[in-house]
Amino acid sequence: MSKLIVNTIEAQTYKYDSDTTGMTFDSSGVASFPNKLTRNIPAFRAMGAASYVAFSAADTLTYNSTTGNGLYNLGGHYDTSTYTFTAPLDGLYYFKANALIQSEGPGGIQLRHGTLGVVARSYDHGRDFNVSGVFNLSAGDTIRATTESATSWYLGTYGAFNGYMIG
Repeated sequence: MSKLIVNTIEAQTYKYDSDTTGMTFDSSGVASFPNKLTRNIPAFRAMGAASYVAFSAADTLTYNSTTGNGLYNLGGHYDTSTYTFTAPLDGLYYFKANALIQSEGPGGIQLRHGTLGVVARSYDHGRDFNVSGVFNLSAGDTIRATTESATSWYLGTYGAFNGYMIG
């Protein structure tokens, strides 16, 4: 194995091959990514059924679709069968979940970390419930949205579970 030690590298363009530019720098050092950096950022937006579904307290909300109408799963880190996001990298992540309940009344929605339990919650009296937060996750950590109370929840159109890596 050889070793290369360099004090300074001056370059304006970094390429994958002769046809693909991965990154360029302008004269002030600002980087640009012609192939859209956002493709590499773990992110998702999921919705559930467009009807009311009964859940018990502490049930995982079933946001089971990441395709169509503004939905996405960049990197494939949100599992639509377990309704869970798994962090691919260490870093800060933002999450938000919202849903409607069928009848106005007490209810709550929470974000649950795989090993730490509930890390954010919103409990109120109404119909529209939202919870969000920024979390420092390690690779392999999981986040899911759960109910705080037993009631019927609407997860389509007016409800969504979103998340993305901040850095």
